[in-house]
Amino acid sequence: MHAIEVLPLYYDFSPPAVVDVDAWRQQAMLRLRGMVPDDLRASCDVCEVVMHKKAYQGILELAGTMKADLIVIGIQGRGAMDRFFFGSTANHVVRQAGCAVMTVRA
Repeated sequence: MHAIEVLPLYYDFSPPAVVDVDAWRQQAMLRLRGMVPDDLRASCDVCEVVMHKKAYQGILELAGTMKADLIVIGIQGRGAMDRFFFGSTANHVVRQAGCAVMTVRA
């Protein structure tokens, strides 16, 4: 799953060529498809999803829709000030998920 979040002010005041969400969505889908080897695709069902919303909201929505038992999410080492002002996707997911969440340090 990949989330594309465009801040309203950026979207409203940028030239259309700069904010091409459809092109971003297509590029994200290609990257997601390239992350799963063909031999793995042959042995299980893989579903790539690209959403246009905040990452944590998209993750929680998708997990709820799929009735997920587990969410696996990568984390980065961020400082306390950074988390205070901007929050953390993993932090939101861990606190709000209706299922188990496994975090993996990048």
